[in-house]
Amino acid sequence: MKPAASIVIPFRNAANTLNDCLQSVLNQSYPYFEILLIDDRSTDQGSELIRAVAESRKGQGLVWPDIRLVQSKGAGIVDALNQGLSLCQSPVFVRMDADDIMDPVRLQRQLEHLEEVDVSGCLVEPVGNPGPGAQEYFAWQNNLVCESDILANRYVECPLQHPTLAMPVNSLKSLGAYRDGPFPEDYDLFLRCLQAGMRVEKLPDTLLQYRVSENQLSRKDHRYSKQAFHELRKEYLARDLALHKRMSERRMVVWGASRRSRRRFEDHFPDWIPEYYVDIKPSLLESSGVPMARMSEESPGGDYERSPAGETVQADTHRSDRATPVRIAVRSPEYLYADSPRPFVLVYVNARGARGIIQRALQENGFEQEVDFLCIG
Repeated sequence: MKPAASIVIPFRNAANTLNDCLQSVLNQSYPYFEILLIDDRSTDQGSELIRAVAESRKGQGLVWPDIRLVQSKGAGIVDALNQGLSLCQSPVFVRMDADDIMDPVRLQRQLEHLEEVDVSGCLVEPVGNPGPGAQEYFAWQNNLVCESDILANRYVECPLQHPTLAMPVNSLKSLGAYRDGPFPEDYDLFLRCLQAGMRVEKLPDTLLQYRVSENQLSRKDHRYSKQAFHELRKEYLARDLALHKRMSERRMVVWGASRRSRRRFEDHFPDWIPEYYVDIKPSLLESSGVPMARMSEESPGGDYERSPAGETVQADTHRSDRATPVRIAVRSPEYLYADSPRPFVLVYVNARGARGIIQRALQENGFEQEVDFLCIG
């Protein structure tokens, strides 16, 4: 009998959390799966712990789940993940981190979910004393459940927590497996899934406890820096032909008149000039409980420099056919709401709490996500 799923767990020096993680995986309500643990050059006792658990289960005559410990042939998480993928003996690849905890019904629920979708995820509960920023991030991510919401927020950040991923092995291989480079491998994979037209959705249930710690790779490695995310978005935005079509068929405006917002837009779209910028209305934030002082968090050191409605700003375009700088007007949200025919809006505001307020304001004024506006991180 072959396993129905392969749970792939790459790890390095995770002995302190590995036992709890492994026990949560072994306690799944659906038993017929394999666990592929890929040791990425650990120097602690993690592998010995796994061998002890495997031997104990063998002595008890327990066959399922099947535990397989493998030494990574490469270096780093991408090599470990791709090695795990190549060793899968089942049709379904399931991702897991060595410091997280699976709900007992997670595997069963996601296998059922994959009968309806191409890529399955679930909600997560952050544990380990996450700060306010992390809590807000997880809340944002957990609010993205259905396919349309995930698609509409694909350029904000990674819409799905990597260790909740479940998808067919052949689908992952058809995408070229994980790519290695100076970028977050999980976000890159999800963008490829979406650009390939795969249906990505989450179960609306919390089926994973996600440990937040200072030692996480995402906090220390340059591949998970803000700049790395920015450059990866730029790559995918450049080849998003459907988005380019919407931008060319309608007038295009940018909501975000700060210097940093304009720079991000101009770097992503060097050949495009917006008809005007929209400046967020202070009262819009204040009435929602977000003080304007928080806007400075977007760019420490005074780099924010809002350009209020009624002013103009210079477009730093790279177009070779533009001999002189262009001054672009900054308009109010009310001007945008009344503008006809309705333009297509790119939202480039990332200040904590502000993006959600802008999304709601646009929707309340008849703008539809993906059709009339798109948020970009």
